[in-house]
Amino acid sequence: MAGAEVGGIAEDHRTRFHHYAVEERVPSYSCDREVVIGAELPTAGVRYYEVPVENGVTEYRCTVVNDQTVLVDPRTHRVVQVLE
Repeated sequence: MAGAEVGGIAEDHRTRFHHYAVEERVPSYSCDREVVIGAELPTAGVRYYEVPVENGVTEYRCTVVNDQTVLVDPRTHRVVQVLE
C-alpha cells in the first residue's frame, strides 16, 4: 500500500517525527478498532495536531491512537499513514 502513503512522512524523517510526538506528550486516544490506513477516526474526542514543517507534510494532521502515531486527513478523518 505504498501509494496510500503519498504525501506522508518520508522514511528518513520518521524517527525525528516520532520523537516529536513523544516529546510533545501527545495523548493516546483509545480505539476498539485496529488502526490501519483508511480507518476513519471520530470527529469528536480525538485531538489532532499540526505536523511540524521540517517533516515536509502540511496537509495532514497527526495524533496518537492506541499508542501508535498516525497521520490523518483533516477533511475525512481517515488515517493516511501509520508510523512505527
